[in-house]
Amino acid sequence: MQDIFSSTTAQAFVPLSIDEIRARRQKRIVVAMLTVYGDESSDAKGVRTFAVAGILGTQDEWDTLKSAWVETTKGKIFHATDCESGYGQYNGIPRDKRLKEYRDLTKLLAGTNLIGIGSAIDIQGYKAFMPDAHENGPYFHCFSKVIMACAQVAYFHIPKQTVKFIFDINYRVRYNAAFLYENYLTNLKGWEYGSSLEDELRFAINKTAEIQVADLLAHETMKYLDNQLTSTQRRVRESLRTLMDTRRFKWFLLTKRYCQGFKKQWDSLEAEMGGAGSMRKPYEQWLQKNNRQDNCENKTQYLIELECNKNP
Repeated sequence: MQDIFSSTTAQAFVPLSIDEIRARRQKRIVVAMLTVYGDESSDAKGVRTFAVAGILGTQDEWDTLKSAWVETTKGKIFHATDCESGYGQYNGIPRDKRLKEYRDLTKLLAGTNLIGIGSAIDIQGYKAFMPDAHENGPYFHCFSKVIMACAQVAYFHIPKQTVKFIFDINYRVRYNAAFLYENYLTNLKGWEYGSSLEDELRFAINKTAEIQVADLLAHETMKYLDNQLTSTQRRVRESLRTLMDTRRFKWFLLTKRYCQGFKKQWDSLEAEMGGAGSMRKPYEQWLQKNNRQDNCENKTQYLIELECNKNP
């Protein structure tokens, strides 16, 4: 089985050593539930890059970070774009102070034992290869990658854990996020890690410090891919490098090449729906089992399910 943390585009996750596992067992460290806080981000106009990120940890780990986070922000509602550009509650604060705070917050996150997952997609690449796909397709791809990766972490946790997801209460995507999570991702057939998911997706406002932490990772994830799309000369951001160096963060960069490969699968499925083919019968059975109609959105969900089960 391929580990989700092995990737050519990200730092690899370092699992616990045998001695560390034994030490934890001897200390009888048992966590009731892991919690993921999540958020999304896009470029300024929302036309190049879209990203979703989630950060996973125990309640004790979150409580420790929250205390230091609020002390650093002095109670301001942190938003990565505002902090870097001087908008919102960072309006009027000198640039050097804003950027120092951003660095300090990044170092706080890097100094924890929290695990971060980020997924970003090339919007133009997606639209070029999937012009007839559902408008929420980019969101669905990124959101699913984050949920699936966090579920695997919880599944292999010692002892095995249930994971609770709390996302920013963004009304533009709240309904879609809840529908995808509660009606699809928690019911994926043949996906063993789904047993680690709590049934309900929860939401919190951006005053919640943990959501602000997720916003930082979502912003870094978006910038990671966006900088590759806009320049071949730009160096890795210092803040991103700080997170990479911990080896506890994973990024899925869904580039134009990814979108092209997905389109090939789509075309094969489309062609086979008019005749015999290796994908046609399983897809029709999937539609029937899930009481769904053949449309672009369901084709997308079906292909992502195949991708998940083949390469967990």
